[in-house]
Amino acid sequence: MEPKRVAVNGITTQTGESKPVTVTRKLISILLAMVLAAGVLVVMPLGALGAEKIALNSPKSVTLSGGNYAEFSFTPTRTSSYKLESTGSYDTKAELYLASNIDGYFISIDDDGGSGTNFALTYTLQAGIEYVYRVFFYSSSTSGSFSIKLSEIHSHNYGAWLITTNETCVATGIRTRKCTICGAEETENVNSTGHTWNAWITTKSATCTATGIRTRTCTKD
Repeated sequence: MEPKRVAVNGITTQTGESKPVTVTRKLISILLAMVLAAGVLVVMPLGALGAEKIALNSPKSVTLSGGNYAEFSFTPTRTSSYKLESTGSYDTKAELYLASNIDGYFISIDDDGGSGTNFALTYTLQAGIEYVYRVFFYSSSTSGSFSIKLSEIHSHNYGAWLITTNETCVATGIRTRKCTICGAEETENVNSTGHTWNAWITTKSATCTATGIRTRTCTKD
């Protein structure tokens, strides 16, 4: 039996692990009906009401008191596999909902799929559909902070290499390329080329008793 959880705003409650009951949204639905009855048109997305938007690859700190949870909404622009994971020293848990059915059953859940007792919820999200992640401590008596990060999971499709720092005869260069899907960047060194010498030129002739001098220069200098 999942411990009772109370939303950050202190109004939303959930008992058990499957069917949340949200007082806030029901109240707003009633108020909305009253406004519409008065002849005023109001357009309001009730699905992910109160959920903070989360961006890809942007770590976010979450602070919760005992029994509370936080919600984060995300609408992918590309159908792909995405992973929301937590980091910290606490036992954390995450549930995934369709924003259009936030008061219904979750579509995925994870407890200890990450490092230690952290969650790592991976799921294939459809482009243009809004989802809501609900994160909380496994124990309703726990209070504290942890970090979360949402990332896309895919095989990188890199474009062509671009030279960002030219190599020289004695110094390595740098080249980079980016994934055409997510923009992830890969960098590697380009080996120095080494000198390419011109022919020797005598700059001081040798004599019977003294040594001469000859020099050569690199063709790249």
